[in-house]
Amino acid sequence: MRNNGFLHQAHWGADTNGATNLNDYLATDEDGWVHAAWVYDGATDTGQIYLDGVIDYEGAKNAPNGSGNLIIGGRNGGEAGYVGLIDEIAIWSEVKSADYIAALAAGGSPLVAPTQNALRVTTFSYNTGTGELDISWSSNVGESYGLQYSLDLETWVDWTWVAGHPLEGQVITLEADSDVTNFLLQGATNPFGPAGANLPSVYVRVLKK
Repeated sequence: MRNNGFLHQAHWGADTNGATNLNDYLATDEDGWVHAAWVYDGATDTGQIYLDGVIDYEGAKNAPNGSGNLIIGGRNGGEAGYVGLIDEIAIWSEVKSADYIAALAAGGSPLVAPTQNALRVTTFSYNTGTGELDISWSSNVGESYGLQYSLDLETWVDWTWVAGHPLEGQVITLEADSDVTNFLLQGATNPFGPAGANLPSVYVRVLKK
């Protein structure tokens, strides 16, 4: 906490507060406790602060540029310590979704696996000039996925790594490290490339391995 009652996230000089002053918030709170969660996504250098399962801040953070210790409830060196009670601290090594954090704030246990995300394509784009294909889908951390294509919805072909790739000829397998997985197929990797724009129909699907 900082600035007289705001949840605070400090990350290599990118210091940010939540939007809610806890002095006012706790004045009407039923039990005097709050559930607070901080998220940092290293892939996008963005941070989030959640208050009782609801987003209270979201914005850009600085990329790591040195070493140091994780400090909860204090500043560098340990001064300006938090005065109050802290209970049930948990730390994850992967980015957690808003739904996951909301479930924790509602009383869910961090020791119980969260509800699995249904496999669903969320974004899809195809550049007819270059053959570049960009696809994203909902995923579950640690699970592996593959891509297939078909011209008639009867025969499906696995995407494989192209010539020159270290895994040349092997079926493309992607392991998810977040709730959404994205894969960009360059024109040279796309099995039908720019010529796909001239095909009557091309179908793409994502499979869980």
